[in-house]
Amino acid sequence: MRLSRHLQYIAAIVVLFAIAGLSRAAIIAPNYQMLMQVGTSAPYGLDATVTPVEDGKYQIDGTYDQHGYHMTVHFVVDPDPTITGNIAITNLLATPQDYTFSFTLPVTPAFNPSQLNGSIGLTGTADSTAGAIATVSPDPIYTALIDGVNVKTLLNHPFSLPLAAFDSNIATAKFGIPTPDAGGAVNTSIGIKLHFNVTPGDQAGISSQFTANPVPEPTSLMGLAIGGLVLARRRR
Repeated sequence: MRLSRHLQYIAAIVVLFAIAGLSRAAIIAPNYQMLMQVGTSAPYGLDATVTPVEDGKYQIDGTYDQHGYHMTVHFVVDPDPTITGNIAITNLLATPQDYTFSFTLPVTPAFNPSQLNGSIGLTGTADSTAGAIATVSPDPIYTALIDGVNVKTLLNHPFSLPLAAFDSNIATAKFGIPTPDAGGAVNTSIGIKLHFNVTPGDQAGISSQFTANPVPEPTSLMGLAIGGLVLARRRR
């Protein structure tokens, strides 16, 4: 009986240490960066409201009426690290407009290798005339960034989402879901860049996500396996 209890305690300790040893990055928040660019003009920063939420996450919200557009932004950043968010932008001008929006999240400590997944959901809504949400050559609409370098793209050029008058249309794309793609080192940051063209009077709603998880260390996985074996043996 004593031996059985000792094995139980040892197994619990091993599992706890193994779980604690799993690689996990941390976000540096609210030290994020949001940039907006209209056409070929200089990019500029966007201020937003930052709200701490559960499990070390932060919520970032903003509303902007400037430079011929109305835009709302809602993002949540997670220590995984993960960026998940939505922008909704309406072109208030009489001509098509190119927009470049980027969200960068500093990450520490660095880790290597990584597991990557990401997705985009694009919804376009037209006013009284037909329109489109389209790529701007040569860029895709969605680009995932690690340390400022492009690593994955979705809705690649040429892509156009046609919009009938008074109607909406949807396009989606993803990578690394359900099985993550293998990635390299994450040294300083992850990010999402969105580059797209909106016809006059129309709205683009873009939901996007990018996750770069640290790969669990082999020693941690071994600890979990040993703990599981000990508990399984005790149940016999």
